[in-house]
Amino acid sequence: MKENDRLSITCFSPATLANLAVGFDFMGVAVSGFGDTVTVTKIEEPTVRFDYIEGPDSQDLPVDPFKNTASYPLVKMREEFNLDFGFSLGLKKGIPLSSGLGGSASSACGAVLAANKLLPSPLKKEELLNFALQGEAKSSGIIHGDNVIPCLFGGLNLIFSLNPLSIKKLPIHEDFVFVVWHPHFRVDTLKARSVLSKTILLDQHTNQSIYLSGFLIGLYENNYELMNQSLKDVIVEPQRKKLIPYFDEIQKKAYDFGGYNLSISGAGPSLFALARGKENAEKLKDEVDSFFKEKGEHFESFISSVNEKGTYYVD
Repeated sequence: MKENDRLSITCFSPATLANLAVGFDFMGVAVSGFGDTVTVTKIEEPTVRFDYIEGPDSQDLPVDPFKNTASYPLVKMREEFNLDFGFSLGLKKGIPLSSGLGGSASSACGAVLAANKLLPSPLKKEELLNFALQGEAKSSGIIHGDNVIPCLFGGLNLIFSLNPLSIKKLPIHEDFVFVVWHPHFRVDTLKARSVLSKTILLDQHTNQSIYLSGFLIGLYENNYELMNQSLKDVIVEPQRKKLIPYFDEIQKKAYDFGGYNLSISGAGPSLFALARGKENAEKLKDEVDSFFKEKGEHFESFISSVNEKGTYYVD
């Protein structure tokens, strides 16, 4: 049986941390441990539909194929290639809605890679990117790649351009891990963008450029201290932190504990810090966990290495 004669394909697509304090809309990393699982089935009816949506907040996700980030890319695929068959989807969400962990991108990437094997002439991952970007834009309102690109390709990515596509996968030492906290409330991506000013001061641009430069140098030199001290956002974070209760206190808790620079993942409310080694990461996680518990906040936290694989086929 040929690959494209198969009826169903399943893919797993990882969660992502976007912006990473120094790279608003042009840097993101795929993380291990959790993500979305998407099954796409080839059907005779010339349409796109859902068979099921399961997992966190699944009841709040649209089933209209033109509004869901997983199904809309397949609508565009059918149009682009004039397909005489359709797709049905099964979506198992492992990423909470509006969490700042790339859930929309994960659903879109899983769907396009799964559907790809059902096409008469399957495409390269690079050729699938535009479909995934269109799907993710259903959530964010604009096309940007800092979640989709690391989710699809894996690793830590810097995006120079989407059209033409120009990205660079950055090196990161395997001993460097991310500690992530997800408070149990939602921050809508569109709302998080609406609070941002369209202009910045010259000294903000200068300082942010210095931090970006320091982070990149630290990556290439395996210099954790330089990377950590450079993980600062003087432009976006000050405007968005008001959407996250206790943000200043949480950030201070991490810094006072071990000089860790904690910042916002994507639009939030999830937060992250970079640690060297899992033992240090566990200590930092426990320290910040204690703050959430003292405040009576519902949350979850985890330690994750970089997922270099990206979205992949499960069967």
